[in-house]
Amino acid sequence: LRLVLALRDAAVIAVVFVLGWYGLLFAELNHSQDSAAFEVPMSLPYAAIPVGAVLIGAALALSRLTRSPFGGDPGDVI
Repeated sequence: LRLVLALRDAAVIAVVFVLGWYGLLFAELNHSQDSAAFEVPMSLPYAAIPVGAVLIGAALALSRLTRSPFGGDPGDVI
């Protein structure tokens, strides 16, 4: 079970890294384009992609620090 959880964490970290890296490149690429309605650079809305990747990575790190593989105590009722 620990091996499966470690492989899952490694896959999540890899996906988060790729999502964050290419999301950042995508936001930089569209910085010169302005939104038609709000007239702000399109890099602001596209910045949500790398920010979301960082938040996913932080959630994974916090779940590992609490040593809970599923994000909560086994006795917790949702």
